[in-house]
Amino acid sequence: MDFEEFYKKYVRKKSEDFENLYKFSLEGYEIMEKSRDFIHDKVHIDNLFMLLDEFLENQNEVKNRLDLKILVLAICWHDTWKATIDPKSIFAMVYAQATEGVRSYLVFHKKAKKYNLNTKLIKDTGYVIRKHSSFQIFPTKSIEAKVLQDIDKLESISLDRFLRAFKNNPHLNKKSRFHLAKFYVSRFSRNDCYFEWSKKLFAGRRREFLEKFEKVSGH
Repeated sequence: MDFEEFYKKYVRKKSEDFENLYKFSLEGYEIMEKSRDFIHDKVHIDNLFMLLDEFLENQNEVKNRLDLKILVLAICWHDTWKATIDPKSIFAMVYAQATEGVRSYLVFHKKAKKYNLNTKLIKDTGYVIRKHSSFQIFPTKSIEAKVLQDIDKLESISLDRFLRAFKNNPHLNKKSRFHLAKFYVSRFSRNDCYFEWSKKLFAGRRREFLEKFEKVSGH
């Protein structure tokens, strides 16, 4: 499911400001279509919309509490800074991972000025974007931020995505690839998703990923 399909299904007919919301969301989506980051691109965004669709189909109680306008904007914009960079070392990648939330928030906030959207919508979406980074100090409060964190983590558990990152990054030497692999796999050491649907899906995906990873890594 891509952005257009999700928007038509869940948002377009239910939003008074659907035209500006659509244009702003589409601008972020188009940035991701041209991404320089091979694992944070249009495919990643489409997969998140597919996972969110599945989440909404299985979590009716949570669905009724969500502001989907916030989630649509956040999904389209949360990786827009990463889409513009090309880290050339393992340290640059870790730094990008640590700062991506704030950096993408700044991109989002700057672009928001040209659209006539509710101030609270922009503020709440900005919070979700800032909180999606791997490294956080304070606990996540908004339900929309928790949903994005869950589906973003679920989408990252993909061996094909992992191997694609290695294949398309000529800057990584053998040692850097080893350390990045350890870091990547360590991200799945805990099932710390917020929602029951996410936890169940995470457990299955994690098990499948680790089994495949052992085979391709020779361990």
